[in-house]
Amino acid sequence: MTLIGSEHLPILEEGTKTVAVAGTAVQLTAIKGKKAYVQAVEENNDKRIVIGDSSVDATATPPTGQRVLYATQSEIFKLNDASQLYIDAVTAPATVRYTIYG
Repeated sequence: MTLIGSEHLPILEEGTKTVAVAGTAVQLTAIKGKKAYVQAVEENNDKRIVIGDSSVDATATPPTGQRVLYATQSEIFKLNDASQLYIDAVTAPATVRYTIYG
């Protein structure tokens, strides 16, 4: 169990996900967790990663999505279904680390 906010939640999945083609939404996970921790990896210091639903598009003007991350920035998303979280990047390849909590 891991303490996230005021909740003790089990870790359901940890990993990395890479956007191989800029402007293409990539599903973060198929796991239906309650919370997701997402961090842009340090190697992406010149890249913008946008997080949102399946319509996320980092190359749009303005970008569509819920949150923009730059190198080493992170965000915790409280969700009903983590499988509905997608990432996209302005330039590829761009990678995030993530942990899904149940």
